[in-house]
Amino acid sequence: QACLRQLVLRQQDRRPGGACNMTMYGPDGEVAPQIGIYIAYEEGKRFVSTDAVKFDGDFVPNGPFLIGFWEIEPEGAGTRYTARARHWTEEAMKQHAEMGFLEGWNACTDQLQEICEAK
Repeated sequence: QACLRQLVLRQQDRRPGGACNMTMYGPDGEVAPQIGIYIAYEEGKRFVSTDAVKFDGDFVPNGPFLIGFWEIEPEGAGTRYTARARHWTEEAMKQHAEMGFLEGWNACTDQLQEICEAK
C-alpha cells in the first residue's frame, strides 16, 4: 500500500539555504507539510534537505525531524537512484516508520522508474 498519493511543491529555491517547501497527501486524506531548506543542491546529481530550519524571510529554527538525501549517478547503461534519511532521534525514526515512510519512498521510487523508462 502506497502512503503517498500526491506531492505538491509549494516553494523551491534550489540552492544551499534556499526554501524547500512541499505538502504530501496520503491515500486516506492525510496531509503532511514539509517546510525546510536545501542544505546542498547539485543539479542533476544530488540534493539534501532538512526540516530543522525553515526560511521565512530569515532562517528560523524548526522542529527537526530528518535530513533527506536524494542522489542519482550513471551506472552501466542506466542510473542508480539513492534516497536516504537521517533522523535526529530514534523516536523520530520510529514515528516516520509508523507514517509509512518506507512504503511511501518505495512507491515514489517505482513511479520515478516508470517515468524514466517511458522516455
